[in-house]
Amino acid sequence: MAEVTYGNGLIAAFVAGVGLAFAERELPDAFLHFNENIAAVLQVATFVLFGGLIVATGFDGDGLALAAFVVFALLVARPAAVLVAFAGSDLPRPQKLFVAWFGPKGVASMLFALFVLESAAPDRTLVFELASFVILASIMSHGLTDTVGARWIDERVQGEG
Repeated sequence: MAEVTYGNGLIAAFVAGVGLAFAERELPDAFLHFNENIAAVLQVATFVLFGGLIVATGFDGDGLALAAFVVFALLVARPAAVLVAFAGSDLPRPQKLFVAWFGPKGVASMLFALFVLESAAPDRTLVFELASFVILASIMSHGLTDTVGARWIDERVQGEG
């Protein structure tokens, strides 16, 4: 209905979720497992398509500037934004640092990059390329450190308990 009325599909899906939550109906376990499986399949498909799009678009700019931007985004900007968001929370410091490194990330970043690419913004291709390489670097760096990170946070949580 959102597409037919030129509305925003993301907001429509959000409102539908809120409506379901207000209905407070008990969902069968089979539906919950089905939902998780479908979400996993769609997430994998999104990563595959996004990866193909990155290769198709490439990058024609300065490689050194791109690398510096990616490092800044992953090591400074995103962790700082997450830590600022945690200001005033009573979450222990190791857990804040864990979330600052590993999250938030995911399909939403890809979706926002695609929104920019499909927009009429004058530098939309450059913004998409920058976002794409940050996402690619994030997938690689977080994928390579997830086991070490999980062990690190587990040791910290076990030490507190």
